[in-house]
Amino acid sequence: MNGYVLVKGKAGLGNRMLSAMTGILYAMLSERNLVVDWSDSTYSDDGQNVFPKLFKVPNSETQLPISASESVRPSLWKGRLKQPAPEVIQEIDPAAHRGSMALRRFSFDLSKLDYGEKTLVTLSYTQLIPKLRRHFRGQFSWLGKMSDEDIMRWLLREVLVLREDIMTKVESRWTKLAGGETMIGVHVRFTDLKTTLGSTYSAVDELIHSVPNYKLLLATDNIGVQSAMIQRYKNVVTNEKWFPDEGATMHLSERCPDRLQNAIDALIDMYTLAKCQYLVFASSSTFSYISSLISTMPRSNIIDIERNDPVLRLKKIARKFVI
Repeated sequence: MNGYVLVKGKAGLGNRMLSAMTGILYAMLSERNLVVDWSDSTYSDDGQNVFPKLFKVPNSETQLPISASESVRPSLWKGRLKQPAPEVIQEIDPAAHRGSMALRRFSFDLSKLDYGEKTLVTLSYTQLIPKLRRHFRGQFSWLGKMSDEDIMRWLLREVLVLREDIMTKVESRWTKLAGGETMIGVHVRFTDLKTTLGSTYSAVDELIHSVPNYKLLLATDNIGVQSAMIQRYKNVVTNEKWFPDEGATMHLSERCPDRLQNAIDALIDMYTLAKCQYLVFASSSTFSYISSLISTMPRSNIIDIERNDPVLRLKKIARKFVI
């Protein structure tokens, strides 16, 4: 292996997983070892890297060796490899917390493979597969025939996979919740990025007319939304988890009693949603977007309530040029 790719974690679970997928691909293409560092306080209570406690990835390490600090790109990470990304950003450029463009200075250029530095650091809010397409040659030419979403589906199903103990919990919860019934999965994010409840209700109302015998699996970060959905629909089931005060962001709450368990509970939500026969979600939430990628249900059964929103469609198109 020719050095290391270090993927720093920032933001919520969905953003981190998209960023990790980019790092995984680059490590494969460049024949480097991979380290995904989620030691920041979002999901770690003690400063330890929680990523290997959640996922298993081939040719990955739990931490960098001492030799990894010999040469680093970008150079601003020199002497800071063990520091959490939010801390380094706050120290160097606090404005970078607010957007993808500003994060560029904290990541190496993915358009090249032949770096001489021992360790390459990357950090992003989303997947950057378009930047890697120029490298899909030789033994990796098969990737060039796949769409970005198909590549992500492959990574999520075959490479970036849950640890066996967490997958066992997913299967156990699914068996208990589903009970052989037709399951409609619904994700409602309602804190820092609010899903439109009216659009969610409309999509679910229309769907249950054609699926009269159903259970509705609800995943949300807001206890008020959970109460409202339980009052509105019959047969609503949920995974047990801790909730922050209403309106507070779940993955950033200072009151979270167990940050690692918070991540595990989120993954159980994400992967049980993916096992449903139908899914209602807003694609602006990376969390439920990843559930839709993991899922093997027919595409016609996946209902994105934002699919016809012209503003959001323009933002997605613009984002392709930004990255």
